[in-house]
Amino acid sequence: MDLIQIVVLSIVQGVTEFLPISSSAHLILTSKFFGWQDQGILFDIYVHGGSLLAIIYAFKKEVSILIQRASSPYKQNLLLCLIIATLPVALAGFLGEEFIKENFRSLEFLILTTFLFAIFLFIADKYGKKTNSIESIGLKDSFIVGMFQIFALMPGVSRSAITMIGALILSYSREDAARFSFLLSIPTLSVVLLGGSIDAIQSEETVDWSILIFGGLISFVTSLLCINLFLSFIQKIGFTPFVLYRIILSIILVGILWI
Repeated sequence: MDLIQIVVLSIVQGVTEFLPISSSAHLILTSKFFGWQDQGILFDIYVHGGSLLAIIYAFKKEVSILIQRASSPYKQNLLLCLIIATLPVALAGFLGEEFIKENFRSLEFLILTTFLFAIFLFIADKYGKKTNSIESIGLKDSFIVGMFQIFALMPGVSRSAITMIGALILSYSREDAARFSFLLSIPTLSVVLLGGSIDAIQSEETVDWSILIFGGLISFVTSLLCINLFLSFIQKIGFTPFVLYRIILSIILVGILWI
């Protein structure tokens, strides 16, 4: 990978990670658009790690409260809820990692997931009651959102989109659906980063750690700039612009595929 590819892909990751448009899909599509060799899943994991550090920094007060209340009764223990919500995707990722790598990175599959989950996001946003707050979330709702998150293993779905869809269906407000999705990214991306690092260390292939770390740092800065913008944006106009973006993108991709 050259410097331009590293910088561009890292910025794409930072901009798209917390938007419901799939950062993984945009990393793959960007490489295809410029004719670059696929950067590989390890690079994707480390630029996601940059986004992980950004969300921890942006939500440092909430993270501090989570740690302080770690021993609270389960009904008030948001940290426990986040852990419960992470278990399904951690197990599914562990069992299906190789299958996902081999089958879910094609352009055809990206088109399908980009379009379908745009429709699901629109339905969830339009018909969700939006009466619940994150303070009232319990283990049952957390586990349900966690089950939704399994779909995020497929590029094009978007971890942010699918967890927000799950929360909206369960009648959480837009802002609280986004907040829970952001906080849920901490244990989820931590598991992904840890697993990727272990695989890299154990691999017989040579790993250029400087590329991974540099990409992660750029992703961190870009993600940090986008988080607060998204939260203020979503309150004012909802998810419709992202639904339209996903639909338009899928149509463009169909055109590219058939040209």
